[in-house]
Amino acid sequence: MANNIFILIDGSIKIYKSNSKGGEILMSYFYPTSMFAEMPFFEESRYPASAIADINSEVLVIDGVKFRSYIEKNPNILYRFISSLSKKIKTLEGRIENLAVLSGKEKVSKFIYQNWNDYKNIKKRVIAESLNITPEHLSRILREFKNLGVIDTNGDLVEEKRDYFNIC
Repeated sequence: MANNIFILIDGSIKIYKSNSKGGEILMSYFYPTSMFAEMPFFEESRYPASAIADINSEVLVIDGVKFRSYIEKNPNILYRFISSLSKKIKTLEGRIENLAVLSGKEKVSKFIYQNWNDYKNIKKRVIAESLNITPEHLSRILREFKNLGVIDTNGDLVEEKRDYFNIC
């Protein structure tokens, strides 16, 4: 049962489900400072997925019983939860759009634009998995961006070319 709520302080957390063949289906990645597992906590249900730290991470575990008592005395804290849930809905809408509508190149362009400042710190494997494309496909797209001059030979983004990646 979901008896706790978690806040990611440092690192990254991968949320996934396992399929019948033992493979992982990526649900989401969380980066600091993100709250997770709040939905099953409030629904008083089981955790619907598994979580694993992708790198060394620091997670704050909030005891559910104490937290319920706290929010009963401080209902304004619920606005933070509404905000957190709204962000998750937007993320899911974006994932659905990526899966259903965008080409691989468009997915990568959108990801780069939305993660401009953190792009160099995100592992390519994580980017590919997040976009539901193979690492090889991502490499081909990044090579094409280098050939177009929007990514330099070191793999750095070219600031003057930022608008190239804006497909929204």
